[in-house]
Amino acid sequence: MQRIPTTATFKLLIASSVLFPILMFLLAIWQDYRSLLETNRVEVTRSTATFKHHAMNVFETHQLIADRINEHLRGVSWDAIASSDQVRSFLHRLADDYPQVQAIWLADATGRVRNGSEFLPAKPVNITERDYFQALREKDSGIFIGHIVKPLVMKNLNFNLACRRWNPDGRFDGVIVVTVFPEYFSNFWNRAVPGKECTVLLLREDGSVLSQMPRIDPNRLHLPPGELKTITAAPGQNFVSSALLDGVERLYGYQRLDKYPAYLLYGVNQSELLKVWRRHALYYGCFFAVALGTLLGCSLAANRCSRNEEAARRALQESEDRLRQLGDNLPDSAVYQYVHEEGGRVRFTYFSKGIERLNGVTADEVLRDAGVLHRQIPEETFRDMVAAEALSARLLNDFAMEVPMRRSDGELRWMRLHSRPRRLPDGQVVWDGVQTDVTARRQAEDELRQLNEELDRRVGERTLELRRKDQQMIQQSRHAAMGEMIHNIAHQWRQPLNALGLTVQRLQMFYELGEFDKKFLDESVEDSMLLIQHMSKTIDDFREFFKPDRDREEFAVCVVIERALQLVKASFENSQISISFKRRAECTINGYPSQYAQVILNILANAKDALLERGVQDPEVAIEVAVEGGRSLVTIRDNAGGIGAEVLPKVFDPLFTTKGPQGTGIGLFMAKTIIERSMHGEVSVRNADQGAEFRILV
Repeated sequence: MQRIPTTATFKLLIASSVLFPILMFLLAIWQDYRSLLETNRVEVTRSTATFKHHAMNVFETHQLIADRINEHLRGVSWDAIASSDQVRSFLHRLADDYPQVQAIWLADATGRVRNGSEFLPAKPVNITERDYFQALREKDSGIFIGHIVKPLVMKNLNFNLACRRWNPDGRFDGVIVVTVFPEYFSNFWNRAVPGKECTVLLLREDGSVLSQMPRIDPNRLHLPPGELKTITAAPGQNFVSSALLDGVERLYGYQRLDKYPAYLLYGVNQSELLKVWRRHALYYGCFFAVALGTLLGCSLAANRCSRNEEAARRALQESEDRLRQLGDNLPDSAVYQYVHEEGGRVRFTYFSKGIERLNGVTADEVLRDAGVLHRQIPEETFRDMVAAEALSARLLNDFAMEVPMRRSDGELRWMRLHSRPRRLPDGQVVWDGVQTDVTARRQAEDELRQLNEELDRRVGERTLELRRKDQQMIQQSRHAAMGEMIHNIAHQWRQPLNALGLTVQRLQMFYELGEFDKKFLDESVEDSMLLIQHMSKTIDDFREFFKPDRDREEFAVCVVIERALQLVKASFENSQISISFKRRAECTINGYPSQYAQVILNILANAKDALLERGVQDPEVAIEVAVEGGRSLVTIRDNAGGIGAEVLPKVFDPLFTTKGPQGTGIGLFMAKTIIERSMHGEVSVRNADQGAEFRILV
């Protein structure tokens, strides 16, 4: 006879049927909330890092542009800048080449805008009230980021990046201003996260808003001090706030832009997270409500099992079907359970039908052979997954991993596997988990990464282009020196040509006198060949000077100087200018020997011109090689009386010359470029006791 449950047992069964689903429901929605929150934190952190990288690239590009303008206009007066259409065209081309640049302005030390990439209005424009002008006038702080202002020339709100114009004595000589529209950043953010309810802020460290998505509110261009303190005091790189600009509660990620005084904030609405969580909670609620009803039904059926066994079986089957249907209908997800058996074999005990939508295989195929699913995962990734599962089994903590899976139809999808292990009494470990398709999110991340790589590539190409132009200027300078070298060769050849002519005349004379014999012929041939070899060596020296340097190499400074002196020796002797060369040390440096020789020749040519122009009695040039601070020091002095005080600061400026139409204005400029850019050294000039003294330190 079947035993009928007692009332106490039945009440306990009912209570368990109610409490267990409720506890499981609370545990499930709590775990789901934590998972969603962590996913949001990871997404916010990644997006913040991406937007920060983009902003850094933009600011670094602006700094490179400002440096290039400084180099281009070094030594050019403000009056020349203000009246130069070439300067405006140069600035206009720079602004056109970079979409993140809206305009470029040049203002002198009084704050008056003297030229720019756009046409200036008839009325003078003055920027002395701008914060960047006042800050840079007080001290040279590098690149200064100004707050958003109503423009004086253009129509839309903008902010500016500014730096001091270079001045050799360090005093304030005006600013270079690069104008940026905030919409450049917000347009990029809109493309990176289309249709998403989020906000992105670019702030100065004092709380001034530089750009914002959605649009900037002109009435709120500065964060209150309390909100700025919330950002800087937040632990890690995330915080939750409901008072930044619009009062909406968001999860924010923030990062400082390294060397720039600015922050990048990216925030996702907490309400969106709660909507997703409530929707999941509804699914779980339906699931556990059915489970609760099922358990209650089973309990009631058990109480009447002796009379109602068939009805209870049918009710149980219906409940299982409902649970299975709920698992099968989860959007973009599939529910699974698997165990690790002895020998490390994996066996799935359950998989919802969502696996067919996600992976293109049926649940029955996976239950028969787990390899059907595992073979869709790349071998290396599968090994990492097995190692992570082993660690999860040992520590009994959650397993979570995103893996690529290639379906049987060839389509590649990314899946997030998230499961929780539990150990059975027999020692086996069982995982209950959910597989979710995250392909769309990964594709969005890949597209964002490609945008950043394209930006890096374009910056690299522009940098290479600037370097090629520098090399072209060096070659032009070398060609400009070719005329001087040909003049030197003429002096080198004049004496041996005269001697060779006398030898030929002697041959005729001795033949007519009857004294022409083999001994005289051999001596004449030997003398002639020595003269010809000397002239050939002059040509070889000339060719060696104009041979381009392809790679850096170690070379002796004294050897290069002696080679340069051989090229100009005859020219200096013909002009009755003496050259002395004193070696206080033997120095070896790494660089480009031909370019180094060109620097020496350029300085010697300038010294020669000064001595001849001023008609100095007993003209001389003294060259000395020594060591200073572990680097080679070459000093070249003349006794031509020195350089005028008004000319001295400009001798290295491009296109500056005191020789009138005969001068090119690029010799000393290229000398400084070669030493300081190509060889990372220093070149300077000063007036010594009797003349000018050039110092080359490498």
